[in-house]
Amino acid sequence: MDRVKKIYTRNEFYTAALILVLAVFIELRSGLFFTSNNILDILRGMIVPGMLGLSEYIVMVSGGCDVSFPYSAALSMYSTIILLKAVNFTGNVMIAFLLSCLFGIVIGMVNGLIIMRYRFPVLIVTLATCSICQGILFGILNAHEIPVIPQPIQNLAKSMLIRTYSEKAQMAGSLPLVFLVFFILTAAVWFLMRRTTIGRSIFAVGGDVSSAERIGIKVNFVYMFIYGFAGFIAGLTGMTRVVLMDTCHPNTFSGMDMTVIAAVILGGTKVTGGSGSITGVMLGTMLFVIVNNSLQLMGIPNYWQKFFLGVLIVLGTGIAAFQVSRKRKKGKAG
Repeated sequence: MDRVKKIYTRNEFYTAALILVLAVFIELRSGLFFTSNNILDILRGMIVPGMLGLSEYIVMVSGGCDVSFPYSAALSMYSTIILLKAVNFTGNVMIAFLLSCLFGIVIGMVNGLIIMRYRFPVLIVTLATCSICQGILFGILNAHEIPVIPQPIQNLAKSMLIRTYSEKAQMAGSLPLVFLVFFILTAAVWFLMRRTTIGRSIFAVGGDVSSAERIGIKVNFVYMFIYGFAGFIAGLTGMTRVVLMDTCHPNTFSGMDMTVIAAVILGGTKVTGGSGSITGVMLGTMLFVIVNNSLQLMGIPNYWQKFFLGVLIVLGTGIAAFQVSRKRKKGKAG
């Protein structure tokens, strides 16, 4: 009985219920929600925000809030593409991914080093990093759209995992091969956070840094790992985005920060740290993708889609504010 009660009190339950209600509503209105092409479109739409959500999830569980990931991903992606084009790259596409990840790790480690050394607020540090990345992109690199990307990346962009055609919708659908990158990353982060010592240490640091230090956790190492790994995911996401778009645009991640953060919070990750689940992150991401994509099936104008997305962001940030307020009250009561 207690187990059932616990399920009803979790954010994941209400997010899943909202997705189900929304799915049924859209299906009744359009009759096209459960078509194969729409399901594949939703899965495709989850790839980039889902990967960035995993990055934000790790940071948020540790008690921080990273806002640098959109431009960390953009700078990693853009730097990789201009470097590969400069050498007329025709080798293995894995090199492109590894190079982008390396750029991301460097940016993430800079965040981690500052936070570890000076214990500055994560939001302030990552906000500064975001501005620096923007400055490098548009000031130093003079970033602009690169429509022609190296051939190995183009080849991967054309590779599909699933192709389908819906007679009901009279539309074709496909799921790109890079969905496997998203799937493997999700499984890896779940294993890391739930089955490894470093994952348990991240939860402990998010719960109470002082207590974590007292029980022997190397907090400085944990911080460096968190932000280095978050940077790795940002770099990986950047190159994945290039493959999905079959082009490289420096503004491709613009405005994605609040959407991703709200999705993670709606999925049940506490902004105060120490709690959260991969399932919740995926559910929160799916909810945003459904609102953003599937409302088109009902012929709802774009401005109303923006309205609903705005409501979800307000809801997500409202939950975060409530969590902080409740934690402060408990602290005073204690």
